[in-house]
Amino acid sequence: MQYARSPLFPFGKPTDLRQVIDYTGHTLCYDVARKQPLWVSEILTKESLKGRANRKQSKFRVDDQLPEGTSATNGDYHKSGWSRGHMAAAGNFKSNQQAMDDTFYLSNIVPQNIDNNSGFWNRLETYCRDLTEQFDKFT
Repeated sequence: MQYARSPLFPFGKPTDLRQVIDYTGHTLCYDVARKQPLWVSEILTKESLKGRANRKQSKFRVDDQLPEGTSATNGDYHKSGWSRGHMAAAGNFKSNQQAMDDTFYLSNIVPQNIDNNSGFWNRLETYCRDLTEQFDKFT
């Protein structure tokens, strides 16, 4: 298993390293029992927020880097009443289509109440992007 890129951990590395996966723009530790991330790490910059990457080209999908049968599936969400909530937000990676696509692996997703996902959580993500625009870097 490749260890997470050090620039994502300026204050030290997490101690829980059960299933760490590096993606183009983020790193996460996956909990196979709960089929969701334990933690996600990314660095936002002004540059990462600019570009033409389009979430309409991205699709939610099973993470093939996980052992077979341990990834959440789209069927887990179908008619469940839960929304698929990104932990590393797709909107944080407008500069790179691959990085945006990587946020749609179901290993980066947690079940969220739809009102929370499209409401408060979305406002929190937008606030973090606004801070990045104002202060250049948000870790």
